[in-house]
Amino acid sequence: MGKQKLLWILSLVLIFLLCSGLIYSDQKNKEMPNSRSTVNKPVSSKTNLHPNKKINTDSYVYIHYKVKAKDDLYSLAHKFMPAYEASDVVKVIEKKNNLNGATIYINSTLLIPAEKDITYEN
Repeated sequence: MGKQKLLWILSLVLIFLLCSGLIYSDQKNKEMPNSRSTVNKPVSSKTNLHPNKKINTDSYVYIHYKVKAKDDLYSLAHKFMPAYEASDVVKVIEKKNNLNGATIYINSTLLIPAEKDITYEN
């Protein structure tokens, strides 16, 4: 009876380890959180944003953005990904651009996620 109980416990531990590895692997592969804010902010525009380079994903693309005076990561997050939580978008921008903190410099170029089919003001 002791041998069967030990095998049963080891089986449960093995199943747990396999499942947790699959879940971790799935979470690790998700780059952009799917947490959308509860308020969808309307974005008015005069021109469409036509970036030179795009990397397609499900609901957004990456654009190369040249930093202007008074830009900060949170304003860029709100501007280009208004339906997402700004703090989540800022984390992605920091990771994609190897930034240590929120300091960005005028005229530097950043890789920024931008929602598809949304127009932006310049």
